[in-house]
Amino acid sequence: MRKHIIGFIALVVLAQGIWAQDVQPSTELTTYYAQINGKAADSNDQLRITLCAIISDGYTSIGYSSLQNNMFAASTDPTDFVNGTDKTMEDIYSSKPYKSNDNGSSASICGTGWNKEHTVPQSWFNEASPMKSDAFHVYPTDIKMNSVRSSYPYGENNEAKSCAQYGYGSLGASTFPGYTGTVFDPGEGGEHGSYKGDLARTYFYMVTRYRTTKFTDGTGNTSFTYSGGVANLTPYMESLMLKWHREDPVSEKELKRNNAIYAHQHNRNPFIDYPELVEYMWGTKKGQTVTLASLVSGYDGGGQPIDPQPGEPVVKYGVNWSVNGEIESTDSVAENGKVSALPATPVSCSSESNVFAGWSDMPISGTQDEAPEVLYTKAGDIPAITEDITLYAVFAKEETDASGVTPATYVYDADHQEGWTNTASKSGSYWLLNSNSELISPEINLAGLTSIAMTIRTYGGASFNTVTIHANDQQIGSLQAQGKSLAEQTWTNTQSLTGNAAIHFKANYQTNGVGFSAVTINATGSSTTYSRYITSCQGTTEVIALPAEQAARKIMVGGRIYILVGEQMYNMQGQRIR
Repeated sequence: MRKHIIGFIALVVLAQGIWAQDVQPSTELTTYYAQINGKAADSNDQLRITLCAIISDGYTSIGYSSLQNNMFAASTDPTDFVNGTDKTMEDIYSSKPYKSNDNGSSASICGTGWNKEHTVPQSWFNEASPMKSDAFHVYPTDIKMNSVRSSYPYGENNEAKSCAQYGYGSLGASTFPGYTGTVFDPGEGGEHGSYKGDLARTYFYMVTRYRTTKFTDGTGNTSFTYSGGVANLTPYMESLMLKWHREDPVSEKELKRNNAIYAHQHNRNPFIDYPELVEYMWGTKKGQTVTLASLVSGYDGGGQPIDPQPGEPVVKYGVNWSVNGEIESTDSVAENGKVSALPATPVSCSSESNVFAGWSDMPISGTQDEAPEVLYTKAGDIPAITEDITLYAVFAKEETDASGVTPATYVYDADHQEGWTNTASKSGSYWLLNSNSELISPEINLAGLTSIAMTIRTYGGASFNTVTIHANDQQIGSLQAQGKSLAEQTWTNTQSLTGNAAIHFKANYQTNGVGFSAVTINATGSSTTYSRYITSCQGTTEVIALPAEQAARKIMVGGRIYILVGEQMYNMQGQRIR
């Protein structure tokens, strides 16, 4: 739901008291989905595997030819796909209402007839069954616009609408991050507003129902991937569908359509029944265990997004994570509670080589050489929430050498000395380590130490001068100079080291010491390969106290269903919108 109409929603609700009709599910949801209780979208994909089994069991294909007769017929039968009482159907790409007998197979101009649109084009699965006749992804669309869409992936663009008089979609270059090719933008048409959320929940259904199907689109696999026998949405398509799902909540028409398909196919779309499952599968709650009883259903409005205890109003905090001013996700945290999961890694907003580093409670302006004093990289690091806070998205800028190759974790030379301690003296093109000096690195994660390279030479004629390597006051290795010319020597770590410590380099020599010009420590883990930090994306999170009340009421505005808890309004994804 767009932010600029929130005020209008509140006015309609208060002035007219429009309450949603009681659209009841055509089966008992808690029984139908009982097996997902306690499951999570973990590394074994258990939640999706379980959902796939549920919505595949009992599936009955009515056949492609029967879709038109049984699923798109003009009728007052509530199991048919009709809108209103005038026996018309709504084109998902426009505001054009069609009668069922307006169907056809070809049309040269918009608004002259409808046919069946496969939101996942048939060519992407070789027109195979049962995908071809699965009603969950087959919708009525204008014949001409079906042709314009062709097999292009969904997306967003800035092109003019192809049929402006009806508010149809458009074809053009993608403006959504992750893909720059040609995409079809469904637009914001339709009697009940956007169908983008419907399409998102359709794609989430398809990649769940047909989890092991290899979808091969003809546009460089921008929509689906397939690896290890498992299908997934591409990062681009997953991000786009999450955005559409959140912006366009479940509507009453979707609830009716879900029931209608169940009456024919005997399976359901779980992301219409329980929209919050999308967050558990791909969003802010990915990896968390599902508690079925806590999920909010659009059919009865009985669930409460903030789940207060009876008779004990609980203060919770609505957490809006945003990057570049756009809300990425919404979470809810109890007072003195912990943020359970960080939002997905935001896309860098700079054309330079920037990498997301973490969240900080210290704002940074422009660039600086040091990391923020507090940098949160996992949810458990964020302190208990007791008051309103703002967190900033922190991006690290890669340092590169002249060849464009990213240097190792910690580099010491004439240009990279931040964080190092050096008591050696400079002698021409190198530094001199003797018994009175040493070189000390910044503190690193020893468990991630893989190797150390040092450009060294003998000094004073001895051929066996060495540099000893120490950590935690113990020698862990050594490097030996091979002669009077500077040459790189590499020590490889084969030990099981733990803890965080600085690396100390000392000379072990017979006469005058060892000269060196550069040291490179290769390590992973808590250390970082980036030395400059920026916050050009200005990501923030607002934490707002929300007093919970007992009464939860369901309302309908413009075909969308919302839950009222006290004075707060939530969409069916559990997001607070006012």
